[in-house]
Parts: sequence; C-alpha cells; structure tokens
Amino acid sequence: MGACWTKTKEFILSFLVYDTVSIVRINDKRLAILHYVCLLAILIYIFIWTIWYNQAYYAYESPVGTVRINPMAPAERQGGKWAEIKDLPYCKYGDRTTLNGFPLQNCKYYDSSIDVFPQAVDSSITISTRIKFSMQNTSNTYFNTSDTVWTDEDGTVETFYLADIENFTLQIDHTFFAPTLDIQNNARQVSFFLQYAFFSL
Repeated sequence: MGACWTKTKEFILSFLVYDTVSIVRINDKRLAILHYVCLLAILIYIFIWTIWYNQAYYAYESPVGTVRINPMAPAERQGGKWAEIKDLPYCKYGDRTTLNGFPLQNCKYYDSSIDVFPQAVDSSITISTRIKFSMQNTSNTYFNTSDTVWTDEDGTVETFYLADIENFTLQIDHTFFAPTLDIQNNARQVSFFLQYAFFSL
C-alpha cells in the first residue's frame, strides 16, 4: 500500500513543475554586434518594409470608378415650368435695359442638351450662362501656316444670357468597383465631395 501511494504521489508531483529559460551573458563584442545587427534587420523588415512601405497588414487595390453628371432643365422636371423672361431681372425686357448700372442682354432658352459644352467630359461638366455667337470669315486661308486671319461678319455677333439657368438641377451619380477585392459601391453608399468654379469669358 505504501509503495503504491509513493508512486502515485510521484506521478502527481511530476505535473506540478515548470520549465524556465536560463539566460547566459556572453562577453564577446563580435557576437554582440552580430546579435544587434540581426535585431535591427528584423525591425527594419517588419516595421519599415512590411508594414509602412508595402502596407502588407491590409489588402488594398486602386478602384475603377465612373462619375456621371447630368443637368436637367426646369421644363424637364415633373410639373416644372420655365420662368418668364419678364420675371428674370438679368434679362433685357421692354424698357428694362440696365440692372444696378450694368447693361442687360437678351435671353434665350436652352435645354440641357445644348447648354452643356463640351458634351463629353469625364468627371466634370460645364454649364453655360452667357453665350457669344458670331459668324466669321477669312480671305486668306493658309492650311500650312498660322497666318490665317478670321474676322467677325458685320451684324452677326450676338451676346445673350441663358434664361432661367439658375433653376437647372444636377443629377450626380458615381460608382466604383475593385475587381480583386470584389467590392462595389455607388453614390448612395459612400460619401463624396463636389468641386465647382465660376468663370467668365
């Protein structure tokens, strides 16, 4: 009975132990330099090359995207109506020829198809508010030099404003797709910003 208990006790006590690492300090400059050079190389590889430069801690891909911007005239909206020229203060009408000391111009209605110039521009749109129209001719057409001079024909130069252009609306839609990561989103799911500029010619 005593021998059996002794063996059982030894078996149980064999599990109540743990191993530890013995640290030995080596007094050798060559091995110390090699040790720290290896540590530095590992540090550069992991943090600078892998994480910072290659950004390997996450998957990334340059997406392929499209942007569509379409104008819509007031008359093209459901129940929409053009404003009358007499109600637009920047249009010349009857005896109204100036506004705050500035001369007014005649107004014309352009729809969304001819108001945009140029028509096919990726990711941008130019909506005209004032148009100068003229017919030109030349008497010295030279196809192989830059000496050709074009002049406006008398009585053909016409400048006018586009009526009710401030009531045009824009439909802005964009989408992107990352084929490798199989991610696709559109304007309803992601945020975006719009840059705009006003200029006069």
